[in-house]
Amino acid sequence: KICDTLYYKNERAFRFQSFLDELQKMFAIYRDEREVVSEDAQVRYLLDKLACPALSAASNAVRLDQQQNGTSFTRAANYLAGAVSRLTDASSFNKCQAKCL
Repeated sequence: KICDTLYYKNERAFRFQSFLDELQKMFAIYRDEREVVSEDAQVRYLLDKLACPALSAASNAVRLDQQQNGTSFTRAANYLAGAVSRLTDASSFNKCQAKCL
């Protein structure tokens, strides 16, 4: 089952965009089976499947935005993609690689 095995660990293990694409496929399957996953649940699932400690600040920011404003999956994904992009250029990415391996 994809929902049990899908996690984002780091760019070397699985590119973030590929992770997002797989999440979208999974949500589409649920939708096709008439088990619609709410926007709020999609955001929670996205955040729960992040397994890289270096993204914890970005994840917390999205959780806060979700609580205060009901952020959309697209907005959350874009914010996190930006955080991943910044990590790939920063030394903290190396720390994430070491912690997540």
